[in-house]
Amino acid sequence: VHRTGIALVGDEGDGKTWALATWLASRIKPNGDGPIALWVPSKDATADELPDLIAQNLSRRLGQSSERWRDRVIKWAQSGHSNGPLLLLVLDGINERHHPQWWRRVIEQLAAAPWGSAIAPIVTTRPSYWPKVAGYSHINWLQVQVSGYDESELDTALSQRGLT
Repeated sequence: VHRTGIALVGDEGDGKTWALATWLASRIKPNGDGPIALWVPSKDATADELPDLIAQNLSRRLGQSSERWRDRVIKWAQSGHSNGPLLLLVLDGINERHHPQWWRRVIEQLAAAPWGSAIAPIVTTRPSYWPKVAGYSHINWLQVQVSGYDESELDTALSQRGLT
């Protein structure tokens, strides 16, 4: 079974992170339905074991020990869920830290049980880095190319803020 993920790919300063944040903000439901979104910037990716990576970042944001979160995350993933993923995991700026092999290890875990059905992955990265990670993945990636603002888009964005 192949899982699906989203990869936002673009050069430095093209707005990958902002595009993703804007897209997510427009889709998060105020009633709490849907998966939990966990945003992990590359500087906070310090564990290459998926449950530890998630637990450390939940602990940073919500308190309590990483060990407690790790146990909870594993139970959640194993609990069986039919209405879609429990967690939307954003790995932001993967090209900024770690070698591709390090990220491949993390990403391959996303395709394996129990994580495959529990987590929906999204990554942001630069174009030259992405093939080194995705080329070995058991995840089908929807690759979205993000390009910088052209002059008219920049004028429109600035005018919405009263700037020129």
